[in-house]
Amino acid sequence: MSNAFGFGDINAQLDVLREQPPSTVRAGHLNLGPAVWLSCDPRSKTTMSCSPAGSGFRLEWDSADSGNWTCLGMRLPPEVVARGRYLALRIDTETQEPIAFSPCLRYHFANEPMKDVCTLNPVLLPSGRRVTFAHIPIDADLMARVSGSELNFFFQSNAGVLPIMRLEILLMC
Repeated sequence: MSNAFGFGDINAQLDVLREQPPSTVRAGHLNLGPAVWLSCDPRSKTTMSCSPAGSGFRLEWDSADSGNWTCLGMRLPPEVVARGRYLALRIDTETQEPIAFSPCLRYHFANEPMKDVCTLNPVLLPSGRRVTFAHIPIDADLMARVSGSELNFFFQSNAGVLPIMRLEILLMC
């Protein structure tokens, strides 16, 4: 696998999810790797899990409407993000029911609140097998001030099952 323009480490962590034992979190945060996690509002009744599934991995969640967020998150090296014009994702899925999520690039700052910049519209994955691409513009002025950056997929439904055959984070220059 190529380094995907500097995201080789994060993409390798995503690939490993197909081999890890199943893991579950309820109302909180669960690290799936050094820079990959599941997160849901700690005041919610949400349960999230990640487990191997065929040649990929499967994310599941329920009771997401009981909290403010339910997401898959990835820490991204700011020095890599700063080299691009767009942050892109390629996701190969096969869903039984439609799934929607909002990919958001999160900018962390040392002395001011974080800022999320999301795709213009949520990503909608109709049922069936498909490969989907999405991108988020990278703000060079914000990147010049960041202390960290991450990509979050905020799930839009109360419950869902998302089998992922492949997920890649890419930088478009």
